[in-house]
Amino acid sequence: MMVVRTFPSETAWIGAVGRDLEAAQGRAAAEGRGAEILLSGGSTPEPVYRALAALPLRGPRIRLWLGDERVVPAEDPARNAGLIERCFSRVAWEGGAEFVSWPAGTQEETLGGFSARLTTALGDSPTFDLALLGIGDDGHTAGLFPGDPGSAAALSPEPLGTIASIPAAAAPAFATLAPKEPRQRVSLGLEALAHSQLLRFLSRGAGKARILALVVSEGGRAYPARLVADRAAELGADLAFYHLDSGS
Repeated sequence: MMVVRTFPSETAWIGAVGRDLEAAQGRAAAEGRGAEILLSGGSTPEPVYRALAALPLRGPRIRLWLGDERVVPAEDPARNAGLIERCFSRVAWEGGAEFVSWPAGTQEETLGGFSARLTTALGDSPTFDLALLGIGDDGHTAGLFPGDPGSAAALSPEPLGTIASIPAAAAPAFATLAPKEPRQRVSLGLEALAHSQLLRFLSRGAGKARILALVVSEGGRAYPARLVADRAAELGADLAFYHLDSGS
């Protein structure tokens, strides 16, 4: 069963995510380590990120990862990394923050560089303490799109690195194509996205309410967001969809 929480105000919506971050950081601190947080790009989460950065969190350093990126030059404003850097450049967190971005370059270079950093830091089966993902108007999440062969490979339930068409050096990240420019994308795949203690899909407005209803419906497995949610549920994640009823 998919858990959908609808919030009447931005304050309530942001507050719920803030409590999730506090819980994730507290759990990690109790284990004697910093928290590993996975973030999405796009305009929807920007007010959430700014509010999270202002929380007076106490404890070890928090490390921020991006679930996907657009393959464009480093200075291009379309890069998701720009959003994260703007929102978290000055955090109120006692331990501070570290942001790991996807390196600029070709798809192959970007995949290899980010995958190497991720697996070096978190092992061959990386697990995040909290993942904040989005839902596109077409049901995509991260850089995984309906109808794209690269996304289909990334959404395969095969274990990391066993898909023959994907170089082992690229796992757990994949090259994908978006339906609109910039088309070339890189994204974490099903297993990496779903391995989270807490997984929240963030959406807002009437348009996203319509696709959210389809994603959580009986036929929702046609959408990448639902496939990631189902896999996370299988792995025992605390999973919920957070929808802000107001706003565009």
